[in-house]
Amino acid sequence: MRVHKVILEHPYDTAIIPAITPNVFVVGQMYPVAYQFLEGMHMKTRMYVDGFNLFNRILKGRGPGYKWIDLPALGEHISAEPIDLVRYFSASIRKHSNISLLDYNEKRANQQALFNAYRLDPRIELHMGLFQVKDKSGMLVNKYTRKPLGLCSSLPKLFTGCIAAKGVATIQAFEEKKTDVNIASYLLKDAYEGNVDLAIVVSNDSDLYEPLRICKEDLGIKVIAVNPVSANMRKHARRNQLIGAASQCYELRPGIIKKHQMTSIIRYSKSMMQKPKSW
Repeated sequence: MRVHKVILEHPYDTAIIPAITPNVFVVGQMYPVAYQFLEGMHMKTRMYVDGFNLFNRILKGRGPGYKWIDLPALGEHISAEPIDLVRYFSASIRKHSNISLLDYNEKRANQQALFNAYRLDPRIELHMGLFQVKDKSGMLVNKYTRKPLGLCSSLPKLFTGCIAAKGVATIQAFEEKKTDVNIASYLLKDAYEGNVDLAIVVSNDSDLYEPLRICKEDLGIKVIAVNPVSANMRKHARRNQLIGAASQCYELRPGIIKKHQMTSIIRYSKSMMQKPKSW
């Protein structure tokens, strides 16, 4: 971690006084001007948000009041530092067989409204990945007991690609591509270029363990791993996959998100974006 040192000369008094942030120290006599200087210092803080990890873990299926998130305000709440930049990683949703065209159009419009609102904020940069459609086959099991579900004829209509073999189905799966690689790449890029002292990573993706560890142990960056959790999650799903790699872990709960929402109408310069009615 970088240490900024300021020397204030005085003929008879010398002291080392901790400043507002833990990596800033002042050497010498404290004058009012020193306090004014320190008030302007802060850790270079950047936030890295895995949009779909956040959505799928605690936002999916929730009613109004949660999805129009003010990311810089949320980051400042978590870190108690001003946010210099938020990097938001996501991908545009794709139409699939289990959703009607009407529902798809509404969901896509809502998502694009969020993206456009973020684009209006100069503190937020969007990094877009993509969805890849794959057919996958496997044994169907009960979500909680992990026991086989049995013959295909007894399965819900969701599994429309079910094949003849007992308890086996082929389903159409959507995989988000590039997000974890993009987060790791930009996190390390910012760290090596000296653009971040404190990194807030909103994700519970274990693929990010090593990049976080490198930032903390090799580059001296303070890393806060933010794990989105909700009360209805099973115990194993609530576990933070990035424990050990981060300097600090934080549980992000729906109540905190609800307190950090953007205004219904976002205006910047001559542009405007309105929150979706269902949000």
